[in-house]
Amino acid sequence: MGLKESFRPISAKYKNIYTFFLVFPMFILTALRSVNIGNDTISYMSAYNSLSYMPNFVIVYLDGRMEIGYLFLSWLCNQIGLSYLQFQCIISAFIYFSFYKFFKWYSLNVALCCFLFITMFRMGGTMNVIRMYCAIAILIYAIPCVLKRRLGAFLLVVVLASLFHKSSFIFIVLYPLCIRKYNRVEHGFIIFSSIIIAYLGASFFEWLTTSLDLYEGYVNEERFDNMNHTAVFLGLLITLLIYLYAKLMGYFGQPQYGALVNINDVCIKKQSITLEYFCRISLIITIGLSIIGLTNNIMGRVSGYFSIVTLIIISAVLFNMRNSYMKIFVYGVIIFLYTAYFIVILLYRPDWNHLVPYEWGI
Repeated sequence: MGLKESFRPISAKYKNIYTFFLVFPMFILTALRSVNIGNDTISYMSAYNSLSYMPNFVIVYLDGRMEIGYLFLSWLCNQIGLSYLQFQCIISAFIYFSFYKFFKWYSLNVALCCFLFITMFRMGGTMNVIRMYCAIAILIYAIPCVLKRRLGAFLLVVVLASLFHKSSFIFIVLYPLCIRKYNRVEHGFIIFSSIIIAYLGASFFEWLTTSLDLYEGYVNEERFDNMNHTAVFLGLLITLLIYLYAKLMGYFGQPQYGALVNINDVCIKKQSITLEYFCRISLIITIGLSIIGLTNNIMGRVSGYFSIVTLIIISAVLFNMRNSYMKIFVYGVIIFLYTAYFIVILLYRPDWNHLVPYEWGI
């Protein structure tokens, strides 16, 4: 289906139902999984069930270690009498509805995006780091706010996302970087700063996490000294290759600003940011975070807020290739490499993303 879309996209008339049927199986596998699937699922279930002993939400918040947004949603569903499986279905429905909208709005190849979503292990992520993916699902609605240069709405969405995972507040840097006029030196400084932070290593992160009251348990000398760099190095390499792939194919040659914004049939004077430029800035930030991640695996999580655009970039660049034979060849290479990447992680990191053998929770 992805190969067919590479030559002829799905018409707008059928894109809604087409995207739904591609996303729905991923939702079912995530929502109806057993608590034995996903290395954190049992912990989340235990925390959810413990809320039944809390007399009111104030005690839940004071006693809880999670963000207030996730705690309140958990407590509310618990008070209604929903089981953890039912709560899991609600959370999964919200996450995959947001990705359904993301693919429908921005993807030129929905089937390929869904394939990449699975093989790049973001589907596995929705089974393991639920709060972070709730935040990502919310931040998807911040993208049109950036493109239309609506600062107030953008800030509101980012704050809402941070109620589910505090680290998502880093997404706020996207707005000024997208609005400011393109500056190659400024973007080079982002990469240079990332190298410096990576060099400082544990000392920098001990200061940062203590100041933010976030991820303290992930920052200690043992994690830095004994960290296996293979996965993070491979992640950085993949991100760099995607950037070069898009650059060589002319994807980043698009202007920073596009047509005038039209909201409710009223033409706004200020121009909108192009999706291509938004993806470029997001990818530059992802590269910077991946460089920092060479010395700390925290960045592997934080970069997920920005790296989601790689799904759009890969499919768009492939669609715009003119040579049909080259397009088929590149498509085959992408399918082979990401399938191999998926299988390697399943074999060599089974405890990190416990998906196999799969079990139903019903």
